[in-house]
Amino acid sequence: MSLLSCRLPLWLAAGLLASSCVFAADKCTDSKVKCEGSEFQLFIENDMLSHTDRYYTNGIKLGIGVPGDTLEELLRGFSTLALLPFPKKEELHFGWFIGQNLYTPKKISVAAPQLFDRPWAAWLYLGGVIQRADPNSLDTVEVDVGFVGPPALGDQVQTTWHRLIGASKPQGWGNQIPAQAAFVASYVHKDKFKFGAKYFELIPHVGGTVGNVFTLARAGGIVRAGINMTGFGPDSIEPGGALL
Repeated sequence: MSLLSCRLPLWLAAGLLASSCVFAADKCTDSKVKCEGSEFQLFIENDMLSHTDRYYTNGIKLGIGVPGDTLEELLRGFSTLALLPFPKKEELHFGWFIGQNLYTPKKISVAAPQLFDRPWAAWLYLGGVIQRADPNSLDTVEVDVGFVGPPALGDQVQTTWHRLIGASKPQGWGNQIPAQAAFVASYVHKDKFKFGAKYFELIPHVGGTVGNVFTLARAGGIVRAGINMTGFGPDSIEPGGALL
């Protein structure tokens, strides 16, 4: 599966690369609202490199993130920051996004139900995220609501895309899971440890997700090397991704 994850400043929300990329947000101030630190994010995951549509075939997630103080300015003084467990608004980041994931069996040319294989399914959602960040740790809470089944538009999206690129038409969307409202809540914690005069970083994470789309526990980490490294590394489309 190929993975594309891009972060773009508000004044430059265009341009896709073929591998993971992270763009630091730039200043975008005007006479009313300070937008420094705000960003657009686009995540695309697709199976085009594996040349098969089986199982998890495509995911896309588009959103915007803003720092806590910027959100407070946007709300013109009306803020719920005092109700959150993170009292310092300068450490908070908020985000909103829309996304869709598509899942298919191994053989998309078979119209009949395929027992003992992954069912045809789509997950279309709106989400919100709150993050508390300091230089060496990151806590993320994400809530997603939406639909699975026909209202998630998996048939229309995959069929249209395959027609545009000349790929075979998927035949089995008539067998997809039934329509249902869906909800997911996720929490992820990350720590950052620096080594070798700050040229190497270890970033482990732990977390979990509950809901009627995913229920899972997760743990892992990344090791990265470089200079002037910021944030907590690249993320995938899964719930709990970083705004930093």
